[in-house]
Amino acid sequence: MKINHSFSNFRVPFLRARAELRKLFEGLGNVRVLEMAGAEGIGSNHPNAINALARNRTLWKHWMETHYKTCTEPSVIGLSEHILLIAEKEGPNGV
Repeated sequence: MKINHSFSNFRVPFLRARAELRKLFEGLGNVRVLEMAGAEGIGSNHPNAINALARNRTLWKHWMETHYKTCTEPSVIGLSEHILLIAEKEGPNGV
């Protein structure tokens, strides 16, 4: 992909698919990916609804339980706006 850098105030986003991101880190040779999760999870496209749940302690608890059960599913990671990647460095300065 060729990127036009002529816009001085435009920030180029780092867009990668879940599988590409894992390959990128594991391709470093001394990094092992432990887990990946979708930060927003299945609520990714519904921020107002999620914010409404946060106003009710019981609903919020159920939402978070659902989020924790689903956020590491590959399809949920793919639809999330942000990905949490947990990795460890292997070798002399790592694990």
